[in-house]
Amino acid sequence: MIERLLELLEAPRSPGELARELGTTGSAVEGMLGLLESRGYVERLCDSPPCCGGCAVRNLCPGPGAVTQGVWRRTSRPENPS
Repeated sequence: MIERLLELLEAPRSPGELARELGTTGSAVEGMLGLLESRGYVERLCDSPPCCGGCAVRNLCPGPGAVTQGVWRRTSRPENPS
């Protein structure tokens, strides 16, 4: 599932989108993202919707004032996380 998550993160996505794509829960995705972030495989692009405006991922954000889990993407780290 980790490999599939990294494949999906070739394009920025929210944890909700990832959970739907993977057929799992948001908390499972957040756990995987936390682990992958700590190892340098993924990064959070934005976790504060009020910063939206000229942001490259603004179309993925729920909008100012909404509760969000951020938008994530894969980093360029080449190693296999398994």
